[in-house]
Amino acid sequence: MNNLRDIATVFLADEVDFAELYQAIDDFRVCLLDLTQLGLDDDSLRNDVHLSEGLAIGTEWAVRCVDDILRTKRFVKGLAEAIDYQLNQGLKPIELLYAGSGPFATLALPLLFRYSPEELQLTLVEINEVSFKTVRRVFEGDDFRPYLRALYQADATTLQLNDPERYDILLSETMQYALQKEPQVAITLNLLPQLREDALLIPAEISLHLAAIEYGSTGTVKSRALAELLVISRKALSGHPPLLQDGATQFPMIEHQLVDEDIANAHKLGISTTIKIFGTQSLGLNESGLTIPKAVFNTDSLPVGRKMISAQYHLGAVPGMILTVT
Repeated sequence: MNNLRDIATVFLADEVDFAELYQAIDDFRVCLLDLTQLGLDDDSLRNDVHLSEGLAIGTEWAVRCVDDILRTKRFVKGLAEAIDYQLNQGLKPIELLYAGSGPFATLALPLLFRYSPEELQLTLVEINEVSFKTVRRVFEGDDFRPYLRALYQADATTLQLNDPERYDILLSETMQYALQKEPQVAITLNLLPQLREDALLIPAEISLHLAAIEYGSTGTVKSRALAELLVISRKALSGHPPLLQDGATQFPMIEHQLVDEDIANAHKLGISTTIKIFGTQSLGLNESGLTIPKAVFNTDSLPVGRKMISAQYHLGAVPGMILTVT
């Protein structure tokens, strides 16, 4: 636990020292692999699980998410801020529901040195069998066992909680940039309505925008937001129907009239992603693999003059935002 304490201290620092952070990430990965004796030379670790509402990534890819350094740091720090917030509301222990925990419960594990089991209890949900068995092994250790309330091998897009009023925080980071392929939206639509209204959602807000994307000669990427396409937050989803297992749940069609000036100097038209994790923590453009812009159209292939961009987020086996031009 002492090594994990040092790693967490770096993750929880207010300022980012990149040399220190890179070392902490390397140490964290080694710590996790040593803890679980998980070898990455097994091809089965790359096997994804295909759900009716998206892709649950294979264990190896979940391990590699640790290397997205600002994503790891800011989610861990944002979760700590959320736990502190709920503790300050007089709630104790804080009951954390972690949907899509992966093989290590990566975003929560570094915080176990910071809180006692009387302050924090975890309920973990993971559908991938290898990841489920691995995270179970983590919490069989004496240091971590007291923090585990429950562990379920289940599909978080369909799971019905036995005691939903228990939970104070819902954490799920089951997404890719532009909210494509993975079931972040479906998990949120399924689990959040089951919880108390004062339960916190992490990330607190995910926003997708229509974006003009420009690539610089030195490899830089600029993205200018043109129109809001989708917001996933407690407030934005408050009037949205719950996830329907027949696939009938729909998001509205968004239309935006585009003129040539909107995309002047841009190379691509696509989708940008920004994430407000909680409190002071967020991820902006290109700060993470989760927030790189998704290019959809070459701007020189678009019709000249005014054009209508239609956008709609679709759930299902391959979730994502679909853009069309007329």
